[in-house]
Amino acid sequence: EVSQDIIQSITDNANDLQKTCLNTSKSIDVIQHVNISRIIECHDKVLMEHNESIIDDNQAHERIMDDNQSPEHITHDGVSNAIERMADPVSATDVTMIGSSTDQNQTSKT
Repeated sequence: EVSQDIIQSITDNANDLQKTCLNTSKSIDVIQHVNISRIIECHDKVLMEHNESIIDDNQAHERIMDDNQSPEHITHDGVSNAIERMADPVSATDVTMIGSSTDQNQTSKT
């Protein structure tokens, strides 16, 4: 947005150098007040959480492979893990709604 102001002021009137300089000065002030270290810290935190998830997945896969389990068992474990991860954020209300919907479907079939 800040750089857009500079571009717009140049585009509107290329001869209005004073306005362009003022916008540039304001832009520099805004940029200097941005807490870059906080942005980097938040980015690093998200990146580390993502990497930990990948590492956990890889370790689980290695444990399964080390146990010399059958491919069917590996697939079943993988699907079970995926279902567990998806189910974690589901609230009790959602589960109740899903359960009652399933009951209604079974009742209508009989």
